[in-house]
Amino acid sequence: MPEPLQYVPILKARSGELGALREVQPLERNRIIPFLDVAPWAPTSEDARPGRPFTRLVGRLASAWAESGRVLIDTSQAGAAAYEDGDPHHILARGVTEDGLRIVPVIAPHASELARVHPLLLGNGLAIRLRPANFATPPEPALSSVLAAAGVTPHDVDLVVDLGAVRSDADESSYFAAVQMLAAVAPLGAWRTLTLAASSFPVDLRAIPGSGETRVRRGEWALWRRVREARVIPAAINFGDYGVSHPDFPAGPMFQAPPNVRYTTVHEYFIAKRRKRARPGEEPGRELARFLVGTPEYQAYGPGFSWGDEEIARYAAKETKERGSGWGGPTEWRKIGTSHHLAVVAAEIRVAQP
Repeated sequence: MPEPLQYVPILKARSGELGALREVQPLERNRIIPFLDVAPWAPTSEDARPGRPFTRLVGRLASAWAESGRVLIDTSQAGAAAYEDGDPHHILARGVTEDGLRIVPVIAPHASELARVHPLLLGNGLAIRLRPANFATPPEPALSSVLAAAGVTPHDVDLVVDLGAVRSDADESSYFAAVQMLAAVAPLGAWRTLTLAASSFPVDLRAIPGSGETRVRRGEWALWRRVREARVIPAAINFGDYGVSHPDFPAGPMFQAPPNVRYTTVHEYFIAKRRKRARPGEEPGRELARFLVGTPEYQAYGPGFSWGDEEIARYAAKETKERGSGWGGPTEWRKIGTSHHLAVVAAEIRVAQP
């Protein structure tokens, strides 16, 4: 019997995304291996004192995914800031010993990367993230060196071939790059999992008018299906994307984004944006929810499809929230969009299973 396909969403380790993981239904959890990208962190001028980012991350993750299988965490972009809550890698290790998390450290294919991995985390194996630049030379020597230094075998490794941003039309260059990279690593061992990840989500929403909508083809989904149907390698190839975000972290100072919803369908991202509130009494977020529930995209799924869909319906009807406060902020909309997206892809993966 073929191995069950898995979905590996590469999510920013932020409140909205972590909140969406908490709402994933039990049956969907069996299909999902979360991959968290930890953002660069430094205290802002508004902070009364430095925060505790890794302690908060582990606490939120424990609430969202404890006892639910592996979670891959990449801290390579977190930087070398002086974290008030202590060494990040010891904090992640405490998440394993005290919170029931199965954290798998993510590294690039360089043995030196193991210096930032707590030895306790290697008990859950290792995840290696390969980007296109890692294929400038044959990857086998680097991978062999990492495995030997970590004392693990391919059976203990989740290998992620990450193309990053790709075109929405999933053009020939993306296809041939994916085929060549997978063909280079598949024969090197019986990996615990092998994932092809990419994203065609826009880098930002500036192309959408102040109050407007657009549709973007899910190029990464089309690419994965094409690669898989071509049977370029005998191993199972899991699907990975970046949820409803572009692969890169935003550059420059943070700002309050206008209300927007990122709503995934089988083949597209339906993105709608509204202007910020200009006068007291205006509720652009609720207006956005009311618009969305009348669209064919939403009606194809309905309020019972995911936590996010139920929230949209409640918001449009002006019902009381189940928990939390406020409506229509960027964190809430990101949680809603991510919740719906995870449910959509988990359902697609079930259908794709041979």
